[in-house]
Amino acid sequence: MSSIEDLDKFFHPVFWTNYRFRGRTIGGKFFPFIGICGYTGRPYTVGTLLHFFIVRDLIVIEDEGWCEEEKRCLNMDCPLNKTSVTSFLKSKGIRYSKKDRERVMRLIRFLKKYPVEEAFVKG
Repeated sequence: MSSIEDLDKFFHPVFWTNYRFRGRTIGGKFFPFIGICGYTGRPYTVGTLLHFFIVRDLIVIEDEGWCEEEKRCLNMDCPLNKTSVTSFLKSKGIRYSKKDRERVMRLIRFLKKYPVEEAFVKG
């Protein structure tokens, strides 16, 4: 690394939205926001108001095939994703149950179809 500017290539912004999203309750916790990954441009997680205010970027080291969200990411099309439903629930502090597993699977299907471009234009 020759300068601090070189580090910028590792940091990717996170954009939060609730456009066309009423939130989801999983394990008794309510998640009203969708996090859009600046690396892929696709939804990768859901979050609370705390996430909305604190999480601003994520680190991706493409050459090493590593992302800091690789075990919490719900974008199953991302080549860096190593998430399982269990690891996602654990990252949110939720005990595994069949009911919550199905909720996460429905959420993954919803996020896969989420209209990101529309959210940025109209949201």
